[in-house]
Amino acid sequence: MRVYKRINDIFEVELPDCKRYFQYLQSDATWLGGNVIAIFENKYDKSESPDKNEIAKGPVEYYCHTNINFGVELGLWKNYGNAPPHGRPNDYQPPLPALCPGSGGGG
Repeated sequence: MRVYKRINDIFEVELPDCKRYFQYLQSDATWLGGNVIAIFENKYDKSESPDKNEIAKGPVEYYCHTNINFGVELGLWKNYGNAPPHGRPNDYQPPLPALCPGSGGGG
């Protein structure tokens, strides 16, 4: 299965009791060779179809690396659309201390 994704794509994750979303921010060949994503705090009822721009405006719970292609191929999440990363620049650089506890940066 070929997975097509673009920077700022939003992906839907269906959980047992709700739906949640994350946004693809960038590819990072230096850290694990994965995709950097922002996982949003908001939870939605399974019957809801929230606007992708409203999703992207929501508060971010955390940032992390993942392999989007692998998750889509396994059916764990699906592409929901593309929206600008409100409040987050397109060239987002994750704060290293927050991603590396104990690195001396106060994280």
